[in-house]
Amino acid sequence: MKYLSKLFAHDICTYAVMSNHFHLVLKVNSTIDWSEQRVLITWAGLFDLPLLCERFVQGERLSKPELDFVFRQVDVYRKRMMSISWFMKCLNEHIAKRANIEDNCTGHFWESRFSIVINEVRFSRSERSTEMITAMRA
Repeated sequence: MKYLSKLFAHDICTYAVMSNHFHLVLKVNSTIDWSEQRVLITWAGLFDLPLLCERFVQGERLSKPELDFVFRQVDVYRKRMMSISWFMKCLNEHIAKRANIEDNCTGHFWESRFSIVINEVRFSRSERSTEMITAMRA
């Protein structure tokens, strides 16, 4: 969970692990100010990059169509790294794989998807608002 929160643009405010589910309180941050390099290198911490993206990260010179492809991929990865669904997908996949090895079986660890409750918290001093996301397993 700690590793995923570093890769995704999420801060884990608190969590509780129960016998058959868990609760998370996440703060979703923006990746808008991340460079293309940072987005690709971070995404590569979880998944393989397309060859053109790898070449871009290595500093190779790419043609205009190749760069267009890379920038489209960066946009996709940037959105995914701010997505609670992608965060939960990766977290649940990891938990399921470990549990399946331990129990010598296959399949999902929990049957249902997560539910989301969005709370907006106002900070009186700065007058800015931050969305706090609570992702709870039902």
